[in-house]
Amino acid sequence: MRKTLSEGRIKGIGFGFARKISPSEFQLTMPISACKDYLNDVVCSEHTGRELVNYGLNTVKLGIFTGGRAYLGMQCLRHRDAEGKADPLIDDLAVRLASGLTKIEVGIRLLEEALKIDGRTSFLTSTEGRYVADIPDFWVRYPYLISLWGLVVRNLVFWNGDPKSLMGFTFFASEDTYYTKAAKDKVALLVKLRNEGKDVPHVAMEAPFAPHWQGIISQPL
Repeated sequence: MRKTLSEGRIKGIGFGFARKISPSEFQLTMPISACKDYLNDVVCSEHTGRELVNYGLNTVKLGIFTGGRAYLGMQCLRHRDAEGKADPLIDDLAVRLASGLTKIEVGIRLLEEALKIDGRTSFLTSTEGRYVADIPDFWVRYPYLISLWGLVVRNLVFWNGDPKSLMGFTFFASEDTYYTKAAKDKVALLVKLRNEGKDVPHVAMEAPFAPHWQGIISQPL
């Protein structure tokens, strides 16, 4: 499935939405990809019913956000043309992900607490090297919110556990430095709004809104 995609980010921690079949069974509804912009498209289709085609992924409304929750498969990915080949950086990242899942859960929950979100993210181990994220539907209200969730989670593998570095956005990997700087003030705004009893900024997702390019970095708030 992944080989049909024209990914912007070609390796690293990837995500893909899933449908909950039973308490212990989940079915992917899209390929897991390190390019998290595909998640934006799914969020838009689910809320508007729009059929979207972007960079190899067709999205339609499937009704997968139910019961106040959404689900994603998560996996550390090599370059799609290098499966089975040695990649020390990805191997190290996979180890960090496997050993740091509890830390990642603690970190994203601290952010959820700061944003006064009902419910908390939790992670389940699906198979070796693949995980399921069970997240509050707050994160799938708008493309920029699922974009933020993915940005934070994929970098929490490098977090040292210090809450100040989490809220100060100083824990990111060097490859995400640009995104860190661009997202930091927006996260501060979201926390401020929520602590004032206000909602996060609304985004109209009907056409001609193009969700693939409207993640946390690009979306004006």
